[in-house]
Amino acid sequence: MRFNTRTFSLSLASLVTIFYAVLSFHIYFRHDDWLMLGNSAIILPRDWSFLWKTSWFVSPSISEVWFFRPWFKLLVWLGYHLFALHSELWTLTHWSFLLASATLSGLALTSLTSSSRSFYFFFNLFLISFSLHFACVVWMGEGMMNAPQLLFLSLSLWCFSKNSQFGNIFSALFYFLSLGFKESSAFLPVFLLAISFSQGELFRRWKWLAFFIGLMVIYLIFRLFFLPFNPGYKPHWTFHTFFTPLFYFIVTLGIPFISFTLMERPGIKDFKHLIKRHLAFLPFLGLLIAPHLGHPFFSPGWFLVPGFFGLWIFVYCLPSQKLNQLKAFKILVLVFLLSAAPVIWKVRDLRWIEWEKSQKQVQHFLETLPEETDSIWIETCNSKEIPQIHFQRVVGSQGNLEFMSLLLGKKSTPVEMVACNSVIDSKLPSETIAYGKWIFPDFLFKLKK
Repeated sequence: MRFNTRTFSLSLASLVTIFYAVLSFHIYFRHDDWLMLGNSAIILPRDWSFLWKTSWFVSPSISEVWFFRPWFKLLVWLGYHLFALHSELWTLTHWSFLLASATLSGLALTSLTSSSRSFYFFFNLFLISFSLHFACVVWMGEGMMNAPQLLFLSLSLWCFSKNSQFGNIFSALFYFLSLGFKESSAFLPVFLLAISFSQGELFRRWKWLAFFIGLMVIYLIFRLFFLPFNPGYKPHWTFHTFFTPLFYFIVTLGIPFISFTLMERPGIKDFKHLIKRHLAFLPFLGLLIAPHLGHPFFSPGWFLVPGFFGLWIFVYCLPSQKLNQLKAFKILVLVFLLSAAPVIWKVRDLRWIEWEKSQKQVQHFLETLPEETDSIWIETCNSKEIPQIHFQRVVGSQGNLEFMSLLLGKKSTPVEMVACNSVIDSKLPSETIAYGKWIFPDFLFKLKK
């Protein structure tokens, strides 16, 4: 543990921050980002009651049921007025929230274990776990939702660890605020219950624990029985939709445990002790994972909150003697390799770095349209080399582009998305139209009058 000092942690934090700072100049807004920006920057100021509605607009004129996330809408509105469309500033803000979260949760570990080693080990583990935070840093839609949620949950945990009257009051306040970012925040009291049980303080702190659980129950009743549910997130239970995401979660959350086992080769006694201490926290992790099962799609941004708390629990459950004897550097290196490998593979597989070119070319196309443009036709052609890349995924669909036009100060012009090679000049309408053809990553366009 000699290396695991404040200097090492600060150096590692600086390196990862520099990495994201450099990468931020190759990142831009993608499909859902434009919907979220449009909903917060355009729809919200027209009707501030929209803040409390479980809906969002999939185009400037079409509303659908969404989620109850008022603080997320408000924060995106604020971010737009602070950063506009400078995506690099959004990226660094997400990372700043995550750094603050890791610091606060690490301080909570120190309070509960009376060991600064647990702080540094957890902090460093999170920094090099790229599979947990990469998607939430580089994607505005995930970042401005999950990163602030994690920050308020970490603030609540840190205040709770103080074990004081004021600490409990502020812990409850931050827990309440976290509920406005994402529904999964509701399960924090189960985590606090497990901590109190492991500390032998279940009966001494039962009044505050009951208060937290009461808040959780009231919120869940309000959310599940009085507000509409997004039909797009209704689970469809098949072998694939259940076991595939469950496998992703088990493998990703298991990386530190796998690395520890390979490096330390714990005996049966150590292994049993570690599992026994984890048992109290499994309901909490299960509740965090459960809402993401049963869907035909999977977002890597879902790893952040379960993975973050999974790391915290792993470090917390290590006996102090074992923590002092860890081959920490070797574990960190192995966690980095196992965590970064799938991220690097997916980025290369999807040619993700090239997405920015399409995104900015389409924005330039919309920015330069004359005001008299009556309609926009976009022909999308998937590459034979990467057929999984679609225009709607890289840039956006009709509603996304209409919001993009409004955010650029243009009128909301109808957009027609057509299949590859289905549009030729002779078939275009007689009015002034804008025509674009997308063959990843290039976007070619022209006007016809």
